[in-house]
Amino acid sequence: MNLFSCECSFLRPCPALSVLAVDLLEKMLVLDTDKRITASQALAHPYFSQYHDPDDEPEAEPYDQSFESRELDIEEWKRLTYEEVISFEPPDGDEMES
Repeated sequence: MNLFSCECSFLRPCPALSVLAVDLLEKMLVLDTDKRITASQALAHPYFSQYHDPDDEPEAEPYDQSFESRELDIEEWKRLTYEEVISFEPPDGDEMES
């Protein structure tokens, strides 16, 4: 387990969680994206076995992380974040239904 580099368990604060739920959470909350479970792997996890349907689960393109790897000073990151927030337009209700 690698939750923020500590050895802790979800079972201590949440004893009602199933072993499968804890296993999935631990795999999803790994900070290192190269070691973290993918969305496809998460959907195929035994915790979701009753919902998993590979024929009805579209694959998304891999997320491009190159943006986060840029070496920028803090003010430039703030400016880019602000511009991203200001330019956001929520989808129409019709788009949400498809």
